[in-house]
Amino acid sequence: MDPLLAELATRVREFAEAPEHRARRRLWADLHALKAPRALVSYGMYAHVWARDIAGPEAFHHDSGLARTIEVQLGARLWKAENIQDDEPVLPALWLTAPHPPGADRLWGVALGYHRTAALGAYKPAPPIRQPEDLDRLHYPPYEEDAGARRALKEEALELTGGILPVKFHTDELHFGPFEWAVRMRGMDNLLYDVYDNPAFVHRLMDFVTTGMERYHKAREAAGAVEAEASWGFHMYYDDTPPGLESSLRGCWAYVHAQSSASLSPAMYSEFVQPYNERIAAMFRRVYYHGCEDLSAKCAVIAKLPNLRLFHVSPWTPLEPVLAVLGGAPIAYVAFFAAQILIAPLPGSFLSVLGGYLFGFGAGLLLSLLGLTVGVTLALLIGRKLGRPLLERFFARSELIRWERKLRLRSPLIWFVIFLFPLPDLVIYVAGLGTTPLRQSKRLFGPIGAGMWVAIVLTGFLIPTIARAIGTAGSAVVFAGLTVIIALSALAVVGIPFLTVMGFAAAGTVAAAQGAALRITIYLNRKRRSSHSDRRILMIAENLRESRRHTAADIVIGGIVIIT
Repeated sequence: MDPLLAELATRVREFAEAPEHRARRRLWADLHALKAPRALVSYGMYAHVWARDIAGPEAFHHDSGLARTIEVQLGARLWKAENIQDDEPVLPALWLTAPHPPGADRLWGVALGYHRTAALGAYKPAPPIRQPEDLDRLHYPPYEEDAGARRALKEEALELTGGILPVKFHTDELHFGPFEWAVRMRGMDNLLYDVYDNPAFVHRLMDFVTTGMERYHKAREAAGAVEAEASWGFHMYYDDTPPGLESSLRGCWAYVHAQSSASLSPAMYSEFVQPYNERIAAMFRRVYYHGCEDLSAKCAVIAKLPNLRLFHVSPWTPLEPVLAVLGGAPIAYVAFFAAQILIAPLPGSFLSVLGGYLFGFGAGLLLSLLGLTVGVTLALLIGRKLGRPLLERFFARSELIRWERKLRLRSPLIWFVIFLFPLPDLVIYVAGLGTTPLRQSKRLFGPIGAGMWVAIVLTGFLIPTIARAIGTAGSAVVFAGLTVIIALSALAVVGIPFLTVMGFAAAGTVAAAQGAALRITIYLNRKRRSSHSDRRILMIAENLRESRRHTAADIVIGGIVIIT
C-alpha cells in the first residue's frame, strides 16, 4: 500500500460521505429531474490541466505509472473540493481507463492520424478516405477488452490505495459524436466540398459511422462493460439511475456533439448532422449537448434531439435565442401578449420589441399574431357579451344604431385605420359594443387584426432589426420617419383628392429625408465602432491569455448550462 495514495483516498471518501456532498448529489439529481430548488454552479476542471497549470510538477510525489495517475486524479478532486465553492459533489470511486487490445487500425480498419504543428499545438486530421470508394476499406468498430490486463490494473490500484475506494473503469472508446469521426476519416476541408459536390457520399459516410457506433455501444452493453455512473461527467456529475438500468445504455447519459460542424449552415447541420445525432441520442436515457461555437442559429434544430436534458453553450453563443427555444418562452410570450390586450396597463409596444429581439423577425411575428388573435377575440367577446347589454340599459337601441351608422363604425376600413395608431387596447372593447355580427370576422376582426399587424411589424420588429445593425440613433430615425409616413398616407382614407395628393407627397418627402438621415447614422456608427473594435480586440486577447491559466466557470440554470 502506498501511504500517500491511501491518505488521499481516505480524504476523498470522507468528503463523499459528508452531509454537504450527499446534499449536492441530491441537488444534481433534482436538476436532471427538472425540479432543482435553485440554479447550480459548476466549475469545470480537467485533472491533467490542474496538474500542469495549477499544482505544477513539483507538487507530486510520483513521477509516472499508475501511482502518478491516481495521485493526479485524487489530488485534483480534493483541491477542487477545498478551494472551489461550486456544487460538484465528491464521489467515492477511483476511475481508470479499461485496457483494450493494441492497434491503430483496430477500431475502423484504418489508422486515423493527425498532423500537428507541435506537441500541444494545432492539429489537422490525416484522412484515410481520399476518394469515396476508400470508404469500403473501413469496417465497423468491434468492442474488445483485454480482460487479463484489466484484472491486473484493478488489483494494482486496490493495492496502492489500500482498497479504500472502489475501482471502476471507463470502457467507451467512441463517445457520441458521429460527425467528429467523419471529419477524422475524410477531413473537414474535403467535407466542406462534399456537402455541395457529393451530398450523397456525406450521407453514406455519416450512416456508416453512426451504424458503427450503434453496433459498438450495443456490443459494449452485451459484454457487461456499460456502467451508468461512467457516463456522468462535466455538468452531469450525479444522477438517479432507475433500478435495473445501472448496466444498460438506457440508464446512461450521452455527450452528443459536433463541434467540427461549426462551418456548416443551420440547414446543412439539419441535413448532414442532426439525423445521425438523433440516432445516437435515442439509445440513451439522457443527452447532454455541447459546442464551443455559436449555436444560436442551430439551437432550434438541436432541441429536437431525443432525451435532450442539458444544453451547454459557450461565450460565443448569445443566450436570448437559446432561451427562446429551450426555455418555454414562446408559450409565455403568447399568453402575455394576449393578456396585454385584455389588461390596458400592460405594455404592448414594449412586448413587440422584446418579441423581435428574443425570437427574431419571423418567429416573433408569428407568435405575436397568435397572441394578438387570442387577445382581440377575447376582448371582442367581452365587449359584445357584457358591454353591449350594459350600454342598452342607458341608451335606446335605435339611438345606438343611428350613431354607429353615422360614425361608420361598421366600416372595415375605419377600423383598419384606427388600429394603425397606438391607441389604448380599450378601443377593442368599444369595437365589440357594435352590432356587427362577430361571426362576420372579415368585417370586424380582420380589419382590427390587420391594422394591429402592420403596427406590430413596423414598431415591434422591423425597427429593432434595423436598430441592432445601425445603433440606437438609427432606431430613433426609423421610428420617427415611419410614424409620420403612416400618418400622412392615412389622409387618403377620407376620400378627398386634395388631401390624398398632399398626404402622399408629404410622405414621400419624409421618406427621402429619412433615407438621407439613415445614411449619416450608419456612417457615424461605423466610425464610432471602428475605434471601439480596436479596444475590444485588445481586451479579447488579454482575456485569452488569462484563460490559459484558469478553466471556465459554468452556471447551470434550469437544465441549460451557460459558460461565463
